[in-house]
Amino acid sequence: MNYSVIGDAVNLSARLKRLKWLYNVTNIVGEASKDAASGFCITELDEVCVAGESYAIKIPELLGVPGELSAAKLAVAAAFSGALQACRIKNWDLAERLFSQLLTSCDNAVVPIVFLERINYFQRYPPPDDWGGEHIFGKK
Repeated sequence: MNYSVIGDAVNLSARLKRLKWLYNVTNIVGEASKDAASGFCITELDEVCVAGESYAIKIPELLGVPGELSAAKLAVAAAFSGALQACRIKNWDLAERLFSQLLTSCDNAVVPIVFLERINYFQRYPPPDDWGGEHIFGKK
């Protein structure tokens, strides 16, 4: 017998697993997992359009149980959310400043670096007027 799993959910899970390495995070969860994890602190990591899909999805990162997270970790998550929002409204100077501050305050400098590189690109090559903040990945 040969067992296999197919479908959109499986394809999306495989793409999210690969993105986990790009952002250097322990986990990225899908919408269904996020909805099922009501007792956990979750922060939005990015909004992406993965290869093979024509729509953008928000990718949350599961941070942990609320009572077990330090105040510093929660402050970094709040600061990241603010930086992400500045990026989405194309306030590149503010986003660059906020992500640069995160380089020294967070325990994962890879994520701010990903966004600083993206901001640097968009400062030179602005996204279209209807851009909503999503990042398009072209490779599977």
